[in-house]
Amino acid sequence: MIHRSFASDNNAGVHPDILQAIIAANDGHVLAYGSAPYAQRAG
Repeated sequence: MIHRSFASDNNAGVHPDILQAIIAANDGHVLAYGSAPYAQRAG
């Protein structure tokens, strides 16, 4: 008999590339509400 598990997608840890991107984005301080370099690039 084969047992299958259909667990949630949050059953595993974060992919290392995603974790590195979060770490890179978490550097320094920026002003909120559109002043961040991420918002400038997105807008």
